[in-house]
Amino acid sequence: MRLIISVREHEPIYIGESFSSEKKIITRSQAALLERLEKEQGKAIFNWGNKKIIPLQWVGVANIGNLQIEILPKLYNDGNSQIRKNLLYMIAVAKIVPFRVQEISNFDTQKHTFLECFIRVFIDRLGYAYKTGIIHQYNDTEENASFLRGKLKMKQQLRKNIFNKSRFFVQHDEYSMHNLINRIIKATVEKLITISKLQTNIKDLQFFRDLLSEVDAKGFVPKEFDKLLIPRTVHQSYYDILEMCKVIWREESPNLSSGKLQGFSLLFDMNVIYERFIQELISDRKFDILPPDTITISNRRGNSKFLFKNEYGNGIFRLLPDNVIYDEKRHGCLKIIDTKWKLLKPSERNFGISQSDIYQMYAYAREYSCKKVILLYPTDKEDFNVRDFPKFNNVTFPTQDITIYISTINLNCKLPEEIHIIKQQLKDICAQ
Repeated sequence: MRLIISVREHEPIYIGESFSSEKKIITRSQAALLERLEKEQGKAIFNWGNKKIIPLQWVGVANIGNLQIEILPKLYNDGNSQIRKNLLYMIAVAKIVPFRVQEISNFDTQKHTFLECFIRVFIDRLGYAYKTGIIHQYNDTEENASFLRGKLKMKQQLRKNIFNKSRFFVQHDEYSMHNLINRIIKATVEKLITISKLQTNIKDLQFFRDLLSEVDAKGFVPKEFDKLLIPRTVHQSYYDILEMCKVIWREESPNLSSGKLQGFSLLFDMNVIYERFIQELISDRKFDILPPDTITISNRRGNSKFLFKNEYGNGIFRLLPDNVIYDEKRHGCLKIIDTKWKLLKPSERNFGISQSDIYQMYAYAREYSCKKVILLYPTDKEDFNVRDFPKFNNVTFPTQDITIYISTINLNCKLPEEIHIIKQQLKDICAQ
């Protein structure tokens, strides 16, 4: 039986004597296995205490044995169903996984976990790819055949068939579905069959596995992705499905996946999701969001600078703002918008804004000759008023006018239906 606990970022999971999904309690043996999974993957997923663990900024699923821990974003006041849908939508818009935004509304996030919804996307994308045809390629094959075809290999023929005139050791090209692309897909399908607990997903995955019955996926290892070469004639849908395969195998823990113990995680950094979600919205809807005669350049499209140079003249300490908005007419930096995945706290000094973030924004403003820098935080509260936030003005260098603004964007919306609300907020922020 599958044991599932659903929590938000930074929500504690307690360690006790017996498991309880409702009270969010795991056993010590389950905690030990999660700790092994974390060490195998080489990253901090949880903050470990004596009697509790606290998920950090990773969202998605951590799976060990029959225990599945679903970690959802710390925002939103609604139930887990809408959170899952919003998370899938943000991942799709951020282009972290090649989802189609239109597909998100089809998922039953009320009954199914984030993992099962993700698997459903994989199934739908694979079905779409197979409508274009299963990939066949010519493979160089050697065999001791009963008839002559292709090229006769004389050295092997003399060694193996010198006394057997009815056999021919030949080399020939064989047009088959046994190739690396299909091997990766079949290995991924077989992996998901062992992970999924939703019968409709399992049934569809088994169907795809049977379609690739000629393909040998035994012994597949993620390093085989390094050898992958996709022919130019392959349909774009295969590029998408292979990217999803990479994501699924990215967190493979080989020392935990043997025998009955299935170690697996599908985790995404919320800092990256939020940053790219905002970037893609501004970039894709720039005519609706940005002021006239302006363009934006994100940190994924270059636009970096270095704070200093070393003794060899090489740049060091790279500066890479999330979004730089330029005035096309004056050819200058109009404003910088940098995202931080952190909930502000009115009860704390300066709302909990860290000094290091302010220092970073100040460096951006100086090096990019930018008068306005906006720190953009998420919120799920509608009563947050921009006038309540501090505004930091530079006084160290009076000749350079620098102001650092603090803004929030309310993500407590029903996505994708209410994406226009977020776009309007971004438009107001870009105009301030």
